[in-house]
Amino acid sequence: MKTKALPVAVLGLMVFLVSASAPRPTDAEVAGDVERTRAVATDYTKHMPDFMCTQTIRRAYHLTLPKNWIPSDILTVKLRYSGQTEDRQLLQRNGQPVASGEPSGGLENIGEFGGMLESVFDRGTQAEFHWESWKSVGPRPVTVYSYHVDKEHSSYALTFDPGGYMHRQVVAYHGTVEVDRETGGVLRLVYEAEGVSKDFPMQHAATTVDYGLVEVAGRRYLLPVRSEIETETDGIRSRNISEFTDYRKFSTDSTVKFGDTVENQ
Repeated sequence: MKTKALPVAVLGLMVFLVSASAPRPTDAEVAGDVERTRAVATDYTKHMPDFMCTQTIRRAYHLTLPKNWIPSDILTVKLRYSGQTEDRQLLQRNGQPVASGEPSGGLENIGEFGGMLESVFDRGTQAEFHWESWKSVGPRPVTVYSYHVDKEHSSYALTFDPGGYMHRQVVAYHGTVEVDRETGGVLRLVYEAEGVSKDFPMQHAATTVDYGLVEVAGRRYLLPVRSEIETETDGIRSRNISEFTDYRKFSTDSTVKFGDTVENQ
């Protein structure tokens, strides 16, 4: 039995080595692949159905290095996507129901459902793309690109509201994008603020969004399944890890139950 398994293992190794050693694409090939992904990304929100899902956010912070994250709270959020618009409602904090309309407070992030993809691939941002590497995500062959958007063409804004006065600054950003080589769909998007002015309270902001195939009303869509955002404000590092689950088609008369609380949708 062992001798029969050996050729399979060797074959798998050979496939991996061939993939890892594939030649670097030409500039023309990179441009063509980026254009294909641009078409997929810019049409992304147009093909998404109206849906709702549960967003579970685990928040933490730390004050010193090396990082020693201290759990802050766990939020349960009802997220609705309808008419290409996101709407979030906080339902629970640490498993306990909250009053209707209660703000979550602290670090928040939006744009996972198409907003940042459009900001990266929209021609108006004039993003510069560079091929970085080949890799595999499970059985899928993936291309990794780096990109950069300067401040003059950016729509990425950092906001900080300690109460009484909101600080806001539009910044340049850079990151990486991992693309399914067969479909052109984005599987991971990373974006990080750069050039934040020294007098701005928030000095660091970086976000990673992972996308996966999710079934909604009998069809499969590439939708966010996890995101992570990390910021530094006045020397305090904050981190939100979100998981998006229980995707289902949006309808005005449906309900969903969280613990002992039943919410109309």
